[in-house]
Amino acid sequence: MKKTLISLILPICLLFTTRTEAQTYTIGADNGINGAMVYPTPFGDYYKNMRTQHLYRASELTAAGMTAGFISEISWDVITLPASVDETEGYTIKLLSTGTSSLSLTTWESGATTVWGPTDYTPVAGINNFVLGVPFFWDGASNIIVEICGGNPAGVFTKNARVTWTGPLGFNGSHTYNSDVEFLCAYTGPLYYDDSPGGPDYRPQI
Repeated sequence: MKKTLISLILPICLLFTTRTEAQTYTIGADNGINGAMVYPTPFGDYYKNMRTQHLYRASELTAAGMTAGFISEISWDVITLPASVDETEGYTIKLLSTGTSSLSLTTWESGATTVWGPTDYTPVAGINNFVLGVPFFWDGASNIIVEICGGNPAGVFTKNARVTWTGPLGFNGSHTYNSDVEFLCAYTGPLYYDDSPGGPDYRPQI
């Protein structure tokens, strides 16, 4: 099965908690959306299986008003769903504090902690919010990597949910590997492609 891919980037919303209050922050700008066959996206289904990492710099988090504390929820805004929406089997979200300021085009960042899943998940139009089973402590200075994986070679595929994204960034903010024949949550091999379409990379907005 031959698929031609182009790569891009997006934004996310974080619910950030301290002892006295919870606040929601949007990280990234709304610079458009990924295409139905375009990566990165947190809800990829153009291939049956996906592993992807997205880098959010501490400077972006502090610019949004965040200070050190626990991240308890994460969400993405789905603007358009494919005509046929399928679930992602074993959908898993992981977080990692890192000093890396630009993702490699050839290797993964290791050591991410699972904060949600693995659970079968079907994206919906609008805000897709995930309450983290394990709140993640951000130290106020480190960059954060959001890693997403899931899928099943025995499953089906359709097209990607189209999500708000941020870019160009001036650094590599995402990288992705997709497959129709492999489980990828434990995949550590080479990247299939980097998410930089001839220039600074895009990334999902949170």
